[in-house]
Amino acid sequence: MNKDQIIILHKDDLEVLLKELLNQLAPQKADEWVIEPVAMKMLGIKSKSHLWSLRSKGLLEFSQPSRKIILYSTASIKSYIESHSHKTF
Repeated sequence: MNKDQIIILHKDDLEVLLKELLNQLAPQKADEWVIEPVAMKMLGIKSKSHLWSLRSKGLLEFSQPSRKIILYSTASIKSYIESHSHKTF
């Protein structure tokens, strides 16, 4: 392999690569699970029906350890928020 090679990356590609590297290097911790009011606050919504809608469409990961308790994965909440973010100009 020639050590004098130059690799050119687009800025967006470099950002993706750096994020992937940071995710791999960061210590992997288990998903945290939060109760309904905390999930609603994280999402900035006030309606339980909207939260139910996101859950029923499969947009949020949840666990139901008992009939009346529903826990939401913080990782899926953050993923949902990031998937709806827009970059500024």
